[in-house]
Order: sequence, then C-alpha cells, then structure tokens
Amino acid sequence: MAASARSFRELSLLLALALCSALASSVDGETSRRFWIENDAFWKDGEQFQIVGGDVHYFRIIPEYWKDRLLRAKALGLNTIQTYVPWNLHEPEPRSWEFRGFADIESYLKLAHELEMLVMLRVGPYICGEWDLGGFPPWLLTIEPALKLRSSDSAYLSLVERWWSVLLPKVAPLLYSNGGPIIMVQIENEFGSFGNDKRYLHNLVLLARRYLGNDVILYTTDGGTIGTLKNGSIPQDDVFAGQSGSAMIWDNMCMLI
Repeated sequence: MAASARSFRELSLLLALALCSALASSVDGETSRRFWIENDAFWKDGEQFQIVGGDVHYFRIIPEYWKDRLLRAKALGLNTIQTYVPWNLHEPEPRSWEFRGFADIESYLKLAHELEMLVMLRVGPYICGEWDLGGFPPWLLTIEPALKLRSSDSAYLSLVERWWSVLLPKVAPLLYSNGGPIIMVQIENEFGSFGNDKRYLHNLVLLARRYLGNDVILYTTDGGTIGTLKNGSIPQDDVFAGQSGSAMIWDNMCMLI
C-alpha cells in the first residue's frame, strides 16, 4: 500500500513537472514572438527577415474569393501583403459604421493569419489607392466651414480621431506582438507629394500609438525623390520611411536623419 502511494506521488510529481515545462515553453514562445527593425534590417522572432510583399485589397475582392487570392499571392512567393483601409467604405455616413461583407476587415486579417501571411496595414486616413477621394468619405466635403483635409486643422483631425477610435481598437488585437499578422502600420500615404505639415503627421502618430501602443512599428511611404521623402517623413517620432513605386522586396527601411 505504501509503495503504491509512493508511486502515485512520484507520478503526480512527474506530471506537475511536465506541465510546468509545457507552460514555460509556451511563455517563451510568446516572448520570442516579436518583429522589429534594427541596424537597417527587419528582424522576426530573433532572425533577420526579408519582406516579399504585394498589395491585396480586401475591399476590391468579394469575400468568397479572399482565400483564393491570398493563396495565389502566397504561391507567387509572397510572405507579406499590404492593404489600404478606405475610410469611406467604413463610414459612408457620419457615425454610420460598416464592417460587414466587403468591409469585414477583421475577418480578412484573421484569414491572412490562418494562411501564415504577414500584413502591413495602411490605415490612411488618406490612402490614394486609385479610390474615390483617396478614401475620404464624401460627406467631409459638405461640412461648413470647409475642412482643410490632410492638415493639422483641428476640425478635420477630430473626425480622423473619431474614425480611428473605431478602427484601431478592432485591429490592435491582430498586431504581431499580440499574436496576429500585422507587423507594421502605415500612416497617411505619399504625403510628401502633397505638403509638409509635420504637425499633422505628428498628430497621426500620437493617435495611432494611443490605440495601438508605443511599440507598434509605424511607417510612411513617399515618392523616391529627396524632396518628397523629407516632406513626408517624421524620423523625430521614430517613424520609418519607405519608398513607393519600388519592388516590394524589402530587406530594410530607412530612417531619414
């Protein structure tokens, strides 16, 4: 009887040790899940990483074909997709929010994750993208006095804040550090070809980090001239600068000094 009790205690101890080991491995695995930029290179989970990416926009594809299109992109050798987020799709009327069907961005991002694709999310608020008004809702043009779009105009920024206060909490759980596919988030788009309002860009950075956290990797994208890159980049806010119109095989990004 005593031997049986001792054997039971030993078995219980072994099971407890195995459980502790499994939990430790799980914690270590979560801890090592990290994407960052260092020494002009991308790093993922402790190893240098090359982004091979392209744009696959959820709002241009019927949801039934999302998986097919993502699998085709993966078959081409892509490991990362970019997608814009058009404001006018998700807020067609003031405070009228749409996240179903074509607009179900969360389902699209989760599908990309299931297919082991990473995501660079381009949240605007201006996206260009050969999309009506660059993604701006047309009702912005009806507001009086007229808004100064893509500027530090407080009335315009308050509406951007309202939009992002709905959008960004939806995507925050899908950041790479939270177990999702999103490795980087782009603010604005090719702003250096439009203006150089650094206060505007700074406000976007503050808004993005309020909802996504201070560790999120933010970046801008501009044309390849020195002038546009300087106008559209904000290295003082630790935002990385990328160049549009180039092949989406990225070994690194630049931070303009």
